[in-house]
Amino acid sequence: MSFENLPPTWTDHPLTDPAVTANVIDLMLTPGDRHHGTLAVILCTPTNHYQATLTIDLPPTHLTKHPPAHPPTDLPERRPAHPPTDVPQRRPAHPPADL
Repeated sequence: MSFENLPPTWTDHPLTDPAVTANVIDLMLTPGDRHHGTLAVILCTPTNHYQATLTIDLPPTHLTKHPPAHPPTDLPERRPAHPPTDVPQRRPAHPPADL
């Protein structure tokens, strides 16, 4: 598995091919990223071709076997069961014309 094995036209190949997929993952996540626990999500088109990669650097506490000394204060059970109704839940598809 090495990104060096990818052909120059690798984006023309669907990621349903395990060899291509393994090499794309190798291209998108360096060994350092993997060591630090970076999460990668590879987005594909409806025809399974590469479209984009989202990476998230997880906090160091995520990688430990023990819970943090100070638990997070933003736990789901401390959040309201229903979001406030005065806060819009979605952005409008188009900005208002007066902006």
